[in-house]
Amino acid sequence: MQDMVRWHLLDGIESGEYAVNKKLPTERELATSLGVSLAPVRGALDQLAQSGIVERKQGRGTLVRPRSEQRPLAAWGGITNGLREHGVLFETDVLIQTHAVPPADVARELQSSPGDAAFHLLRRFIVDGRPVASLDSWTRGIPVDAFADPEQFAHGESLYEELRKLRINPVPSTVSVQVAFCSERDTAIMEVSFGAAMLQVTSLATDGDRGPVEWSQAQYAPDLFSLNMSRDVPHP
Repeated sequence: MQDMVRWHLLDGIESGEYAVNKKLPTERELATSLGVSLAPVRGALDQLAQSGIVERKQGRGTLVRPRSEQRPLAAWGGITNGLREHGVLFETDVLIQTHAVPPADVARELQSSPGDAAFHLLRRFIVDGRPVASLDSWTRGIPVDAFADPEQFAHGESLYEELRKLRINPVPSTVSVQVAFCSERDTAIMEVSFGAAMLQVTSLATDGDRGPVEWSQAQYAPDLFSLNMSRDVPHP
């Protein structure tokens, strides 16, 4: 039932029956016209809100949002440079910037010895007040006193560019892309509902004889971004 309601609403939005910035019928009106209970209507509206298609406001009802322009980003590139290339103004929230022992699966990817610390940087990127992407990265071989300035990544600086200043030249060697569903941690970072779909890019960068140096995992809002898998792009 919920899927049926959702497709009905999507058809109405696509056809213009439900216009941009206009209110949808109330939950009760939709339930009555479609001959269903309130539960599937609420579920369908929540799904559309998670996808950024509608906006639900207490006391104002549900409004159809303007269609977002999808921006193609290079899966082999970086978030900060990709946003700048498209002229997108963004803010950076640095959530974690420290040296710590990475999770076991990340340590294996980095070929680190058990207990070895790595530089951990977790950022999210805000456009028009909305979190649109997050980037969680672990880099090995970084001196403990490097990147100690809490403002070092607060203005959209590229991690790769900062690493090159330390004569570390990371080059993405493997990249995997999938649709992932937000965990409780992702939900808090991206400010979406638990289980909301995101484009997830996991990559491993190497530096010649040093081997793996940086593991990262990015989450992108799927209504705003598409991903280009071509490698013929400059690395960040």
